[in-house]
Amino acid sequence: MKISNIHGLTKFIVLSLSMLMFYFLNRYTFWFSDDYSIGYDANYGGRFSELSTILDATSDFYMQWSGAVIPTFLGHLFCGYFSSKTVFNLLNTLMFGLFVLVCTKIISNGRLKQIPLLAPILFMLAWWWVCPVPSETMLWVAGSLNYLWNSFFCLLFIYCFLNFAPERSPIFLQIVFFMVALLAGISHVLSTAAIGGGILMWIIRERKFTANTIVMLSGFAIGALFLYLAPGNYERFEIYYGGRSFLQSMLFTLAQYKAVYISIISLIIIRLVNKESAREFCCENFIIIMVLLWSIIACSIVFRPEPRATFFPELIAAILCLKIALKYFKEVHLGIAIDKFYCRLYIRHA
Repeated sequence: MKISNIHGLTKFIVLSLSMLMFYFLNRYTFWFSDDYSIGYDANYGGRFSELSTILDATSDFYMQWSGAVIPTFLGHLFCGYFSSKTVFNLLNTLMFGLFVLVCTKIISNGRLKQIPLLAPILFMLAWWWVCPVPSETMLWVAGSLNYLWNSFFCLLFIYCFLNFAPERSPIFLQIVFFMVALLAGISHVLSTAAIGGGILMWIIRERKFTANTIVMLSGFAIGALFLYLAPGNYERFEIYYGGRSFLQSMLFTLAQYKAVYISIISLIIIRLVNKESAREFCCENFIIIMVLLWSIIACSIVFRPEPRATFFPELIAAILCLKIALKYFKEVHLGIAIDKFYCRLYIRHA
């Protein structure tokens, strides 16, 4: 067996084991907090039992509270329509695996075969360390749908934009890109604002429009308009954010960050050490850096008194940190040792 095949098999085993452990975390995380309220049909006094009532409740939610209708609809479905968490546990585990995979693809610039063996492990270890309240954002039903699932579609859109925007793809792929962009645009007010700001900076800088670019931007814009023009947003703003100061919002948010500060310090260090290399890195990762910047701005402006609101900026910062580590610290001794082990194993059995 070739070394590259052994590496690929090892990465698959690592991802499978992480998904298995994540499943057991999901399995022993019971209904909690919003999981009860989102599965309860207030009009009929019980759990949602019909799809028609779920659609009605989702429509009411859009008109009275928020434009995030997809996680709301799925929340009604998982917490109300289904009598147990089994379906959600399986689907959330699958979503976690896809989440790790797309993060790893972005870190490796789309070249998954060239990524070091330790990269998926390092990402999962780093993310579990910096992830804001992982129980709320990745294990609770309502929290997972609003943060883990939405972030996956946002990252998938970023990956597609980074790797396919300069090209012209077949019609069926353009339809896929449009749907991914639509889901990213309609995902969450903070992540949508961050991605929109980053893409706007890219447009101002590059001014390049291909068929794929237009398709993706169109899908994202339609989703964002649907999200932000929801009548419920304005009622929620008055109830939820009234009386909060910008300074209070900014200070609370700044106190929650970990990966954001590490990424900023890392960028400053590589800028001081090698200006040319730092400029090259920033150009290669311009969209990622701009999305991080706009996510920090969005979280500071919109007051959210919960640490989970920093989920997306921390995620982008963690990805940026690992991109820096893989570019400037490739000669990790543990990585070399594992590679040597596989080389010896291959030679011994050749």
